[in-house]
Amino acid sequence: MQFIRESLLPRTGALTMALGLALSACGDDGGVESSSDEGDSAETESESGESESGESGSEDATSTGSEDDIGPETDTDTDTDTSAEGVCGDGQVDAGEVCDDGVNDGSYGGCNPDCASLAAHCGDGELNGDEACDDGNELANDGCTDYCVVPSSCQQLLEVDDTLHSDFYVISPEGYEGEPFTVYCDMVTDGGGWAVIFKNHGGAIGGELSNETLLEGDPGEYGDVIAPHNLELLSGVNPEAWAYYRAQPGHEWLKLGTLWTEEGELVHEQTLRVGLGAVTWDWILSLASEEPCHVAPNQISVVANGTEDLGQTDRVNSYQDARRTFGLANGFAEDSCDQGEDNLITDPNEVLFRLEDASTTNGIRHLFSYTHTSDGQDASRCQFACWAAETLDHYDAFTWHVR
Repeated sequence: MQFIRESLLPRTGALTMALGLALSACGDDGGVESSSDEGDSAETESESGESESGESGSEDATSTGSEDDIGPETDTDTDTDTSAEGVCGDGQVDAGEVCDDGVNDGSYGGCNPDCASLAAHCGDGELNGDEACDDGNELANDGCTDYCVVPSSCQQLLEVDDTLHSDFYVISPEGYEGEPFTVYCDMVTDGGGWAVIFKNHGGAIGGELSNETLLEGDPGEYGDVIAPHNLELLSGVNPEAWAYYRAQPGHEWLKLGTLWTEEGELVHEQTLRVGLGAVTWDWILSLASEEPCHVAPNQISVVANGTEDLGQTDRVNSYQDARRTFGLANGFAEDSCDQGEDNLITDPNEVLFRLEDASTTNGIRHLFSYTHTSDGQDASRCQFACWAAETLDHYDAFTWHVR
């Protein structure tokens, strides 16, 4: 016999009665009737069929209908019974509430007592609490971050949000008393977090600005906010950033050197990360003695291409002839300042690239500036080649970054 779930039965009196009688024939215990009762079962089923139109059937139908009438009323009550609305102060944001922190005392960053509005917070466009700024937006590059702090450096920006892209950002370095200024932040090279300060080039194309002119803070015709090297903007300086960082000790500097063909094809690039410690650019550029070797306040370290430790030295070279070159003591005999390898920048694994057959540390000799006063092909020279007839169809460029 087929069993039917009661919940699937139609709620009509006559059919319900008929099915109820049919199901009752199976016995109260739900078991299957024996074969000796088959005749009685058939007769009962026949009688049941006749009773569908009988008086007793009508009574049963009426009775069943009354029970069914109760069902819809109960269902209706269930459908319309809603739970109590949330209470302001229960710590949950319910319908009609903007916020609910469970305290709702209107303190900074919290919720007002009526749960209908936020209390003063970062992003409301008002200067409140310990906020250094609040411009009402979530942009990171407009001088006020989305956590209401004026960033002091590109590195700080990256430490807070390592998803930031290289771009122009407004910063205000610690201790800087002027107006915040815009810098290009390189968020990729050698760990990222670098502010790009100045760049120049030399070689086949020739430089437009000498390093001396650049480092006097003159951006020339190219503008004063510079991005990393590109063919549209070959030379430039950020005068506000340079004026601040040139006198500041305790920063790392990064020289990104690039070698190009005259047609603009990139041949090679390398980085030199320079840990100056207490040494400043102002101190380096003040070395005017005819004596080429000068003792720095501390050892200066150099790391190539992010990982290759080239050593450290406290000797700074300053050649004051026509080239007026600033660099570091290195393994090339003429530049060693009579120091041992533990106080020299060396390249035992020859990771520094050369376009010609020459000492790979030649670029260390000219690290800070080569032919400081030249505005031609020698504005950048000897990073990868010391220009000669066979190499003058190339040019090299560099940018200096700080963090």
